[in-house]
Amino acid sequence: RITNFTTHLLIFASMFLLVVVGYIPSSVVWGFFLYIGVATLDGNQMFERVLLVFVQPEKYPPNHFVRRVALRRIFLYTAIQVVLLVFLWLVNENFYIEGGVFKAGLLFPLIIMLFIPIRVFFLPRLFTRRELHALEMEKEEH
Repeated sequence: RITNFTTHLLIFASMFLLVVVGYIPSSVVWGFFLYIGVATLDGNQMFERVLLVFVQPEKYPPNHFVRRVALRRIFLYTAIQVVLLVFLWLVNENFYIEGGVFKAGLLFPLIIMLFIPIRVFFLPRLFTRRELHALEMEKEEH
């Protein structure tokens, strides 16, 4: 946790060091951001559920949420999350106005807010309360 905090703190500090950062090749900066992205995938619940497709069921830990929720239900929940993630990505990639000015960043909080009714009203119709609780638990609680 300290490493992630420090990394993000340094990224924030780099905004104030743009003069120095200008001497760093952009490929190094992009490589650093790629490393941060890959390093933070560990512990991401959605990423772990996507990886379940490639793991044999007998290899799951004994206290894993997979023991409490059927695999088909886990994959349905993950598929819904992936569809919503792809929707966010498509909005980010395709929402331009005249002159090529990028405005999708302004829509991001609104789209995230629109996901709340999906969680509150739509998902409880597809999943039981017990399934949702097991799928949304933090990693430490497993």
